[in-house]
Amino acid sequence: VDNLLLRLDSRLLILRQQVEFILSLNRSNVAFSRVKKRLIVVCSQSLLDYIPTELDNYEEAILWKALRSECFLQMFTEIVNGHQVQVFTPPETTVQDYNDQ
Repeated sequence: VDNLLLRLDSRLLILRQQVEFILSLNRSNVAFSRVKKRLIVVCSQSLLDYIPTELDNYEEAILWKALRSECFLQMFTEIVNGHQVQVFTPPETTVQDYNDQ
């Protein structure tokens, strides 16, 4: 797969109810390892900020915190359907790189 859009329903209530499924390292690894060019992850800030109460879930949440720490260069912010959307990328990626893919 050249490009992959991974959308996670990470509303806080659903996150708490399905934390093991949403934070699953195996599930994420399968999705991330299929991508050759561009991985686009769509999630809410609540997923990136979420701190699970169970140790196993906490360890799996570290992946999402690491992803956010790697993608810290903000490309743009926009309001979409009343929601603030922020797009971040790793610092070595430029807007031209993004458009070329």
